[in-house]
Amino acid sequence: MCYNSNVSLIAFSASMLFSVFLIIYGNPAFKTENLISGIFLMFVAGIQFMEFLFWIDIHNKMGINKLTTIIGSLFNIGQPTLIYLIKMFVLRPTFRFQFDYVTILNLVYLLHLLYVYSRFLYNGPLTTSSISNGHLSWPWLKYANREFFLLMFAINIFYLTDFSYSMAMFSIVYAILALANVFFPKNVGEFWCFMSASVPAIMIPVSFLLYK
Repeated sequence: MCYNSNVSLIAFSASMLFSVFLIIYGNPAFKTENLISGIFLMFVAGIQFMEFLFWIDIHNKMGINKLTTIIGSLFNIGQPTLIYLIKMFVLRPTFRFQFDYVTILNLVYLLHLLYVYSRFLYNGPLTTSSISNGHLSWPWLKYANREFFLLMFAINIFYLTDFSYSMAMFSIVYAILALANVFFPKNVGEFWCFMSASVPAIMIPVSFLLYK
């Protein structure tokens, strides 16, 4: 959602900072949830750094744009898988691997993700460009299934973690996505990644209003 490299870098730095603050200063009763959310939001912040790389090589003269498009697109459409894997990694000592319905759905999404990613790599374009409204055009989104993405994202937010904390996270994230869909329908993904810095900043005080 950033208009230039400087704004992208500021958004990235703010997102990283607030994510670390959430891990350290969030309600200790939700220490595990704060850790999972903080790590995930750091990865989302990385998408702002990805945009920074797009802007500094917008015409792909150095090859950075193409390389970032190829790698960054997988992280972008793989966010539901990412939050699932983070939860499994952090909670493994307690929950171990469970072959349940959510795991099956995530395996289906992973296969879908690999299919979408392979179509993007084969058909391209493999560079990211700016469009008339001053934003970036993410070329991989035309291959993605938004509804499947949002469904798995919601399921994985709630999976294995405290319900009240998950509901708060879900409400904040999907409120941002709803606003993006209304006011920035052509740049929903960018708006979410740009506003992701506000999620840990909001969750820090909200976590102290929740009961476990």
